[in-house]
Amino acid sequence: MQPIPQRPGGIRCYGQDDLDRLHFIRHAQGLGFSLEEVAELLALDYMQDRQAACALAQSKLTQIDDRIRLMGAMRGALASLVSCCENAPGSASCPILRALAGKTHPT
Repeated sequence: MQPIPQRPGGIRCYGQDDLDRLHFIRHAQGLGFSLEEVAELLALDYMQDRQAACALAQSKLTQIDDRIRLMGAMRGALASLVSCCENAPGSASCPILRALAGKTHPT
């Protein structure tokens, strides 16, 4: 990709191809792809390597599924702590603070 020449006053004019590329980048980032992965996708698009692009997307999907499982476990542990906190006697120390200090384990 060639640099866009500057006009007087330092202003650059971009064409539709540039806007399309920016849209592609923003959309890919919105789906969780890093800039490095976006660059790889752009290269695969240029080479028209659909199979490699699909493999990269499948890998990203697996990563997202793993994070969803981890977040679900985190949510369950935190919900359990909140429930303990809400149901603890008034004089008891906070179960959330005890768990975060490593004195008890969330269930």
